[in-house]
Amino acid sequence: MLLFAKLLKRFHRDESGAFAVIFGVMAIVLIATGGSVVDFVAIQQSRANAQISLDSTVLALQPKIHTHTTAQLKSTTEKLLQESIGSSEVTITVLDPVVDKEAGSLLLQAKISRPTFFVKLVGIDKMEALVRAEATRARTRLEVAMVLDNSGSMGGTKITRLREAAALAVDIISEYKDFPEKVFFGLVPFTDMIKVDPSYRYSGWMDTNGLSSTSWDNFDDDDNSKTGHDVSNATDRLNRFDLYDAMPNFTWEGCVEARPHNTSLPFEQRLDVYDKAPTPSDGDTYIVPLFQPDTPDGTGYRVNYLPDTNPACSTSTSTGECTETVWTGRYASPGRSSSYNPDSGYPGNANNTCSCTGRTITSSSSSWDWYYGTVTQSTCRVLGLRERQERICKYQGVTPAQIGYSSPNGSCTVDPVTPLTNDMKDIKSRIAAMDANGGTNIHMGSMWGWRVLSPGEPFTEGVGYDKGASKVMIIMTDGENTGYPSGDNFNNTYYYSMYGLFYNGRLGNLGTTSAEARTEMDRRTVQVCENAKNSDHGIEIYTIGLGVSSGTPNWTMLTNCATDAGKAYFPTDASELNDVFTAIADQLSDLRLSQ
Repeated sequence: MLLFAKLLKRFHRDESGAFAVIFGVMAIVLIATGGSVVDFVAIQQSRANAQISLDSTVLALQPKIHTHTTAQLKSTTEKLLQESIGSSEVTITVLDPVVDKEAGSLLLQAKISRPTFFVKLVGIDKMEALVRAEATRARTRLEVAMVLDNSGSMGGTKITRLREAAALAVDIISEYKDFPEKVFFGLVPFTDMIKVDPSYRYSGWMDTNGLSSTSWDNFDDDDNSKTGHDVSNATDRLNRFDLYDAMPNFTWEGCVEARPHNTSLPFEQRLDVYDKAPTPSDGDTYIVPLFQPDTPDGTGYRVNYLPDTNPACSTSTSTGECTETVWTGRYASPGRSSSYNPDSGYPGNANNTCSCTGRTITSSSSSWDWYYGTVTQSTCRVLGLRERQERICKYQGVTPAQIGYSSPNGSCTVDPVTPLTNDMKDIKSRIAAMDANGGTNIHMGSMWGWRVLSPGEPFTEGVGYDKGASKVMIIMTDGENTGYPSGDNFNNTYYYSMYGLFYNGRLGNLGTTSAEARTEMDRRTVQVCENAKNSDHGIEIYTIGLGVSSGTPNWTMLTNCATDAGKAYFPTDASELNDVFTAIADQLSDLRLSQ
């Protein structure tokens, strides 16, 4: 006790300050240690808030794994977490999302950190925590659009093998052991035409009011090819169904035209490569019924199936010829006109009843007369070729062939599109009914395949892109996109197509060659595929090119259309189609579906 008292006095008298230093250091440690609880609680609170936010985020984003890229998912996660936590003190670093589309899972992870207050005294500037959240929902539905070539080159064994292979694929996929009622098929047979059921004439997406800028293509109601039409004016529209109705005992077969390829829009947004819903504010979004125009009489142009004259047409606009006589007159003396230069008429001839100015001259002759000077007599057509082709009065009250190259319906022999259905008996019967006839338009086949899968009009059987459904398009062809220029400088069209005439400028122009038309159609086909595959839609595309040689433009187009090169198949013989469709069907059957 005495020793302790001495030590205490010694400590009291010590002025070296060593203890104060030690005590100060000890105090910092003690404060940091004690305050670490505060820092720890703060980071834990931030972690809890971040976890709640991440849980909500993963539930919101999981349905988008089929339509969004990982970069888009990451960006959206960062934005949602920042908004939810709402603290400038908390720093959030989102790691790359982990996506398993087949399992339907999305894993999100984020590091959070915040500056420390107390433990900063001992060199720890911030505290971090990792949060993670995962959501899994397997695909609830499988939608398959089969886009199948029914062109003439598919005749014989090819179409037979295609029917067998497509039906087999339906059997394999529809017999998915757990949830067959969740499997839907649509069918798009295509040639150079696409056909819908004629009952769709009265649907909201058909151009029943002449709103599209293409509705007047190749038609004119005033026999004046220089007069335009303004479809924005309700009184200046042409409903092509009215033309069909003007012909007794005649009906529209259901074939449709391509929407305009409006060059004022970015290429990827032009309406023949982009699935934009029909809207009254944009008449070009409506689908126009195909109407193959009659060409002028006596020209040798194909598709001349009606007379250019018709009692319903105005007699003042006869398609016949007229004769006009003009003369220069003779001067009796310089600066003075001869009295034999009247304003109209000519001795021995009737007064002029028409003018040949600006019209096609069919014959002309000139002579000199002592009194009348140079006398010219000209015969001309009252209506030019374009006016004779475009006049709509000639369809009134006549009945041409119902279908074929001498009909307004043109080569509309293809079977109609079948919207998505899970009636496998029906879809197989429609596959069995396919026949081979006509040209090849892979571009429009692909476009309508996308429309079958789309949740919006013209078909609404598909569910939304963010509803967890797997949407698949299978495009099969044995040939190339085909356009049919004729080489003339009037229409330059041998077979009327979904783009109208080359004269209309919707696929090339009056100088377009077959090769140029094919190249442009290939370009548009690939753009349709790119749009369908992109993150907003997430459609998986398989392509099959029967007998298509490696390295050809068609091979390149089909390869680029597919989701990846592994989903592009190139069988050399029709006998291989069963194996190809089976391989695709097996892949689709492996998809995990759930309730």
